Amino acid sequence: MVDEMILTHAFIEGNELKTLWLGGTHRNVSIKPNSKIISGSNLNDAIDPFGDSTYIAGAVRSSVAGVSLKRSGVWFGPKKDWDSFAKTAQNLLAKLHDSKLFVEKLPKNSLVTVHHGLAQNIYDLTSVSSAYQIEFADIETLKGKRRKDKLTYLINNYQIDIDQTNTSINKEEIYVLVKKIIDNSFCWLTISPEIVNKKLILKFVAPIPKEFNEFVDSIRSNIDFIRIFYDSGHTISNASLSYSEVQDREFDIEFKKFSTPTMTYEIKKEKPVGNPPPIEHIFTETDNSLFKWVFKEGLTQLGLSQPAKDFCWLYCDDRSGEIADFIHVDRTSQTKPKITLIHVKGANSDSDSRQVSPGAYELVIAQAMKNLRRMSSVTMFEAIKSNVSRHGDKRVWDKPWAKGLISPITASQDLLLALNSIKSNCSYEVIVVQPHALKSRYLNSQQKQSSSTGAKQLRSLLFGAKAMANSASATFRVIADDR
Repeated sequence: MVDEMILTHAFIEGNELKTLWLGGTHRNVSIKPNSKIISGSNLNDAIDPFGDSTYIAGAVRSSVAGVSLKRSGVWFGPKKDWDSFAKTAQNLLAKLHDSKLFVEKLPKNSLVTVHHGLAQNIYDLTSVSSAYQIEFADIETLKGKRRKDKLTYLINNYQIDIDQTNTSINKEEIYVLVKKIIDNSFCWLTISPEIVNKKLILKFVAPIPKEFNEFVDSIRSNIDFIRIFYDSGHTISNASLSYSEVQDREFDIEFKKFSTPTMTYEIKKEKPVGNPPPIEHIFTETDNSLFKWVFKEGLTQLGLSQPAKDFCWLYCDDRSGEIADFIHVDRTSQTKPKITLIHVKGANSDSDSRQVSPGAYELVIAQAMKNLRRMSSVTMFEAIKSNVSRHGDKRVWDKPWAKGLISPITASQDLLLALNSIKSNCSYEVIVVQPHALKSRYLNSQQKQSSSTGAKQLRSLLFGAKAMANSASATFRVIADDR
């Protein structure tokens, strides 16, 4: 087997890219394929540094040769005679020899890449810096009911966080604070990642308290249950280590208040607890979910009109096949109606010291972008009409929030009539409510956006989503915690 860097330098770097076989390092989300093949006369300028940064090239056909990086293979076109074949083979070996000498002289931790806009697998931990975030993977990204149930159990029973107060001479070791939710007992664990034969292994340094053996055994045998983010741009995800060159660009997150003099909303709680969730509970004084925040506090903070008969409606579409958690339809303007899709996701942590993390936003952004294809009054009308007919008409309101509010009988029919009357002259907006990012972590004392790797990665994710929304003629906003 020839090292990937040698193959890349010999036959790919500096040459025109004709075909790329790409595999994804991101989560299994519907908005992005797990793998894809792209071809063109020269793909060097066709790579999207935002949208393609989570893909790794497994094989490449350049203007010089075809290269299988994972299988250590090189192929050329057919040769007419033995002499030309022998000459090609001789040139191949000479090129590999020269590239090997070149790579060996590179400074330590140097990278030879297929394209600066693509990610790549890393099989050496020496270039990683300190870890700044650890989190559980999203349950929806796993395959198999037993594994999903196992991760659900861990999420419901344990909290994990990087111990920022503990430092080590060995920067590859990660100090993690693990807390049992049921009794608030906790321990500090030291995780030491290793790569053996290009396979990632997580070792837990002893001692391990007996009452936390269940947690350790579950993670040790299911590495993809957790994600670890490093300041150097490396990520442990899907049981592998990858590196992505973050393309930074400013993104103005909007920070809103999730507490009032009479209510502190639970930022980890999306909706009232139940199966199905009892949406009517958001009209009680005791509920403190984000769904209630959207209706009672959020519409005003977001600058959206309050529901009003014949002019403005709020529809909760929290069901299978939903368009968004809430759909806000505003016809108060005489010139141009407006449709706003509001997607809500609970924060991964409510700790005041939580770090800015792209992982908390990936799934909800993917869901929001998936539904961009329905961003028109015609398709939305048909979907809402179908949902209302199947799930009843108790989720459409044409009055402001009030204790014990009940959806008027005529509200759903009025909403459908309004949607049916909206033609092409309509403005669209997508709003993502995810309070995980703290203003105090995202902006410094001079109100400048953080330059941390987590913040850069989050901006890259959000800027890509904004570009997609804009291409669908929709504005895009992200709401986080004002603290």
